[in-house]
Amino acid sequence: MDCKTVRTYGLALLDRELSPRRARSMQAHIDRCPSCGAALARMASLYEAAETAAEERPPARLWPRVAEAIDRWEDRRTPWTLLGGWIPRAAAVCAMLLLMLAGVAAGICLGSGPDASVSRALREYTALSGLDRFDDLQAESLGSTYITLTLPEEGGRTE
Repeated sequence: MDCKTVRTYGLALLDRELSPRRARSMQAHIDRCPSCGAALARMASLYEAAETAAEERPPARLWPRVAEAIDRWEDRRTPWTLLGGWIPRAAAVCAMLLLMLAGVAAGICLGSGPDASVSRALREYTALSGLDRFDDLQAESLGSTYITLTLPEEGGRTE
């Protein structure tokens, strides 16, 4: 047992929260070490003083001052604070919904998707580049993807 442990668990010893073995070990250290004995004596005296202290009642003039402070706070409340700040949050939600609605309306007005010339150019590019081979690809693994792409078109996988 060392001094640091005794000072850490001193109140637990006073409260009898330690196991009998640890309590005996601490007590043996306290009997040999004058500084730990003095520290535990100070803890015990503070502990006893806290246990026997009389309950203090607040001064009689305190409650009227608290009530007055509450009244002043309630007088400063505004409609914004009465609703708990819901009005600004609702306004932000409405603004976001309006922006989303404007985006949808713009998409409808401007049309969606590429025009015919872009679609035709895209089809020609994929036919020329061989990217159309990926359209019907159903690969179970990276190896089967490699085999599908490297073997001739008509052969596919070999058995």
